[in-house]
Amino acid sequence: MKKILFLACVLLYSTLIFSQELTAEQKEIYKEVDVVLQQKMQAALKNDLAAFKEVQHDESVVFVFGTKFSGKDYNKMVGNKMVVWESIKIDEQTPHFFNNNSICILTGKASIKLSKPQPMDLKLNFTDVFTKKDGKWVSIYFHNEEIKPFPSK
Repeated sequence: MKKILFLACVLLYSTLIFSQELTAEQKEIYKEVDVVLQQKMQAALKNDLAAFKEVQHDESVVFVFGTKFSGKDYNKMVGNKMVVWESIKIDEQTPHFFNNNSICILTGKASIKLSKPQPMDLKLNFTDVFTKKDGKWVSIYFHNEEIKPFPSK
């Protein structure tokens, strides 16, 4: 799994530099992965652990605001309502494909509103890595960081 993530990060960097038009196969995969992302967002909004685990693999790695969680621990936090989302909106996203289209990485910006652990409105950069497990696309890596304005001089 670590080798796949390392390879994905290296390839993501090169893809960002040399962007290309999506093939028909990649457009179809992007649609499928976007459906999974929407399911993940809806499961998070409902704190529906069973639905969340369908799309966020227990063996995944999750980085949220600089803190690393195993997918299993993060999924428990969702199920135990330790994190409660009021809204999640994808403002922009871009797909990147690797390893003969077996890995899809979505990068983008999102706006979220949390009521727990404390009320917050945030703008985030995100990276979500998807691959197929048992014939279904699932998230195996997720990372987000708050977009903070540059300090004024």
